[in-house]
Amino acid sequence: VTYVDIDPDTKKIAETQFLNQPINGEFIAQDARSYLQQTTHQFDVIFSDAYSHHATVPATLLSVEYFQSLAKHLNPQGLLIVNIIADPFFRDKYAGVVFNTIHAVFPYCTVVPIDWQYPLTNLLYVCPNVAKAEVIYRDNLNTATLDFFNSRYEREG
Repeated sequence: VTYVDIDPDTKKIAETQFLNQPINGEFIAQDARSYLQQTTHQFDVIFSDAYSHHATVPATLLSVEYFQSLAKHLNPQGLLIVNIIADPFFRDKYAGVVFNTIHAVFPYCTVVPIDWQYPLTNLLYVCPNVAKAEVIYRDNLNTATLDFFNSRYEREG
């Protein structure tokens, strides 16, 4: 496990206030984007949970370029999890643009609200590292039922 946080005090806080024991893994006190630019390491899971204060994420960690860098460092079957505080109903520009930005790189994210409070709640974006399928179903050529059963067979077989 590798932990990256810009604040070197995060390790001590995590160990004394939350874990009550040393972290299991390596802690790197560095800006996330800088770390990603310098490492060639591939990860099974990346959890991005960065805030500059109570509710806002630094702009450099909400760009399509940042999410492309995360995708580049995920293993082919890797998973990105991002914590964003936003409107769970996407009724404002910020929530919608964050959604669009993440989905531009990770087209199959599931968005899981921690609760349904309006106007803000924690939204967990759970994003597999999967390329976007370009096929869509249409009335004149719909193989949805066949695709469903073939997908189940592939998973079980």
